[in-house]
Amino acid sequence: MNSFEMSRFANFFKWHVATHKSEIIRQTGYAAIAMFLIIRIFDMGSYFSSMQSNPPIHIGFVTIAIVFAMYVAAASVFKDINKKEGYINLSMAPASVLEKYLTLLIYCTVLPFLLLILSYFIAEILNVLLFYIEGNQVQRIFIIDLLKVFVKTETEITLFGIFYMSLYVLGGSIFRKMPFLSTSAVIIAFMIFVTPWLGSALLSPTMDIEDYEHVFKFIGENTELVRWAVRIAVLLLSILNFYISYRIFKRMQVINNKWINL
Repeated sequence: MNSFEMSRFANFFKWHVATHKSEIIRQTGYAAIAMFLIIRIFDMGSYFSSMQSNPPIHIGFVTIAIVFAMYVAAASVFKDINKKEGYINLSMAPASVLEKYLTLLIYCTVLPFLLLILSYFIAEILNVLLFYIEGNQVQRIFIIDLLKVFVKTETEITLFGIFYMSLYVLGGSIFRKMPFLSTSAVIIAFMIFVTPWLGSALLSPTMDIEDYEHVFKFIGENTELVRWAVRIAVLLLSILNFYISYRIFKRMQVINNKWINL
């Protein structure tokens, strides 16, 4: 079997989505209810003003909720195949290992984002209908404002967002139990214990104030170069995380360790 064939991959992806249709509908409904409550609690008044130029307060809370939900979804990349029955069903499906992995990856990263945007649109429609029932005249809705938040985000922020998503995908590939909480704990521990050590290692005791001034001067004079270096480094690390996750997926078996897939 070829490692990747578009028509076969598309058919397998459609099959995977179809088998999880009830789960998708249920979770989209839950997300719509949560966003509806966020709108009602934080920012009802914005719907009555056609002059508002800045995004309303609830857009910020909805954005945070979407990012959080996407990381939770990313960590659940192997939730089906961590059970014996799920692994057997997947292993017998007519698709290559790469096609199966890409299906799981898209299902837990791209699809949740699209469904969360749909959930917000449903929440806005419900909110507008409720306003009309209450006798209020709605001037505008904010689905475009929400989309602008993601479209106009700085490149560095987007890349770091993808990097953290790749970490949660990798964590979900490793940890069988509570993958989101386990991955979050590892990330926090790394930031607390390893990051300061790396910082102190980079601060060489042989460097004096003038050396640091030269470094900061170089960064100031080559800001765009430094930004591109950071972008490339973050992107490569993200690709590495996804690749390691794929390698773990390739070597998974019916019977694995109870806690981890290594």
